[in-house]
Amino acid sequence: MAFLGLFLAGINFACIPLFTVILWQKPVETGRKFLIGGGVYGVFLGIFTAFNFGGAFGPGVIPYMSSFLLGPLAVVGLAVTGIFFYRAKQESRARWMYSVGSLVLIFMQISPVLGHTFIGGFCDRKTRQAGEPIILAVNEYVKVQGHYPETLDALIPDYLTEIPVGACFVTFHPAAHFEIEPCEAGPILVTTTFDFSKDMRYFFKTGEWSSISFLDGACSFLE
Repeated sequence: MAFLGLFLAGINFACIPLFTVILWQKPVETGRKFLIGGGVYGVFLGIFTAFNFGGAFGPGVIPYMSSFLLGPLAVVGLAVTGIFFYRAKQESRARWMYSVGSLVLIFMQISPVLGHTFIGGFCDRKTRQAGEPIILAVNEYVKVQGHYPETLDALIPDYLTEIPVGACFVTFHPAAHFEIEPCEAGPILVTTTFDFSKDMRYFFKTGEWSSISFLDGACSFLE
């Protein structure tokens, strides 16, 4: 799986010199078509990273980490190359295409970070929203029973008709399921996904959501 991440990141970076060569030697229209394909690939890579982060151990981590190196390199490389390109090319369309292409190529390099940040953040919000009815039901259960339920199934049917799931782009990524877990500091509501890529926890004592460290476990650093 690491090879897949390296392969995708390599394709992403290779587009920079390839675009420059195309614009030097081919018609402007060829460069435009190349940029359209590159923009689509950047969107794909952002989505791929968001849903293959794997708790910092999936193939999506490699494009994500490479963005912090390739992004600045792309800016510097395109700026330096642009100086020579503008001196050699007098055609306004070619110059305009290089300027637009530079922005697209920079977007491609940082798309894994954008995907993980914005798509991942959106999915986190959707998961927290899905967990709100469970939190309300657990708090009501505690008021009536005087203790926390051992499992969420104890909430059905008196407090919930069914246990919600955190669904976010389920076409790309399986839904997150909720479980209640006892900890020394107090019970928590945790989400579980197939690769631990977006697991979170809700601490009933503080009323706060936080991410779960794959290495430390769900009950670590609650207080």
